[in-house]
Amino acid sequence: MEKVNSCLTIVPIFEGLSDEDLDKINTIVREKKFAKGETLFSPGDDADSLIIMHQGQVKLTNFGSEGQEKIISLLQAGDFDGTATLFSPTKHTMYGIAVTKGEACVLDRNSFKKVMTDSPQLALHILNEFGTKLVEQQREYARNLTTTAEGRLASYLLEYSTEVNSSEFKLPFKKYELANLLDLTPETLSRQLKNLEEQNLIENLPHNTVKILDADELTFLI
Repeated sequence: MEKVNSCLTIVPIFEGLSDEDLDKINTIVREKKFAKGETLFSPGDDADSLIIMHQGQVKLTNFGSEGQEKIISLLQAGDFDGTATLFSPTKHTMYGIAVTKGEACVLDRNSFKKVMTDSPQLALHILNEFGTKLVEQQREYARNLTTTAEGRLASYLLEYSTEVNSSEFKLPFKKYELANLLDLTPETLSRQLKNLEEQNLIENLPHNTVKILDADELTFLI
């Protein structure tokens, strides 16, 4: 159970819970391992559980009528998907495809609802955290609508640097996928990466690696 416990402790929605409440959740968690390229779920599949990323990366994506891919977001360690499924039966509306091998913790809806029924304080805490996540998603959506291409890229690089706790990191996506996520063309993304490097804000290193040289100045571009 050691890995399951660590999974629960890295996800933000469970921060601040008592050991007693964590123990209750721990009893209903199951572990799911996945391989690179594996499809965890598809549109139309029953969505009846909360998926908490422990290791690895999963992209949430859809495909257009002509097969063009649109990446919605990337789940990494500590991220979660399926909050709405915990309260009512629903279906997945996009694909969840593993970018790398990894593992996740899975909480079944019915079991989790029973735990929340037994602990009103836990239920209130979870609802507050879900609300916070929704606000963050709305802000991200609004930012992508109003921020320049340069600002979107700067924001992503800063956020990812914070997630991995390092100013030098390998991009989790291929560049065409990152362009897709930021709603840019691959050509625009390459041009913006070059522009940021020419301003001495970042350094583009081999093997899809980026090093942030001036985080403060990047912030001003957002």
